[in-house]
Amino acid sequence: MLLACCRYILILLCISVTGCATTYTSKGASQLPAQQLGTLEHPDPVHGGIVIERVDGQWRGVGLITSYRLTPGRHSLGVRVNRAFSASGRVVRWFDVKPGGRYLIEAATDTAAKRWGFWIIDKETGQRVDREQAEATL
Repeated sequence: MLLACCRYILILLCISVTGCATTYTSKGASQLPAQQLGTLEHPDPVHGGIVIERVDGQWRGVGLITSYRLTPGRHSLGVRVNRAFSASGRVVRWFDVKPGGRYLIEAATDTAAKRWGFWIIDKETGQRVDREQAEATL
């Protein structure tokens, strides 16, 4: 009986977690046609404990966000690693979104060495497009 109850709870938990995957939309994006927006994909926001906490310095909200619709221009991501018994400090990276651009966040963690990193890839070119600091504008 207890085993059946635990299975039922586990199934409900899995359904609720997968049902929470949402899309983040940046400020001003709702006023633009979809083809003018860029999209950042974070296909597995739980894997490796990599969590995007902030977009452009603002808290991005609650939930498993797998897609970020962003206006063209410079954006920042504040990311940290949250593991079972440890959490990292936040790392901020900047990147420029092009209209219609498609981007992917990739990450790696080395738990034994307590190291981690992330980068943003342009899906069309395969090139890394993020920077550690915002460049000054003239």
